[in-house]
Amino acid sequence: MELGAVKAGRSGAEEELGRQIEEAEATIRKAAFDLSPYALEELGLCEAIRLLAEEEGRRETIEISMDCEALEPHPRQDHAYFAIARELISNSVRHARASKVHISLRRDGSGIAMVVSDDGIGIAEEKRLDALKNGHLGLVSARERAAAVGCELRVERPAEGGTCVSIRPRD
Repeated sequence: MELGAVKAGRSGAEEELGRQIEEAEATIRKAAFDLSPYALEELGLCEAIRLLAEEEGRRETIEISMDCEALEPHPRQDHAYFAIARELISNSVRHARASKVHISLRRDGSGIAMVVSDDGIGIAEEKRLDALKNGHLGLVSARERAAAVGCELRVERPAEGGTCVSIRPRD
């Protein structure tokens, strides 16, 4: 059903119901994309992360920039990197309160290096441990995904502030 066709002449309750339906539809679309990122198979890692970043940037009004070399497909690694990028972007928005995020992807030997940095409040080591104790498993999950594809994940807090997370193949 096209919701736009029935918008004219609705009452307040109908207007609210229409808004809730549109919101539910967007949530379902996002969940489907998160579970099976079709863009990853169709467009490749760089474009899939770019689409993810654009959507998150629109939804959360955050500036997300990206630079990406042409990369050969590595399906297993690509899925892990996509999931890690999604988690790190989410962390930048929800926990770090960043206004800017930069994502960089490039070849690194036989694998891919990804760096996600933001200008948020940063994360101290004790905060990371508290997050883990309170059931926030995002960085733990990202680290495990990286390890599963032979990579190492490092979290740094640059002197100028923010957070910088790098994922690189192990030597």
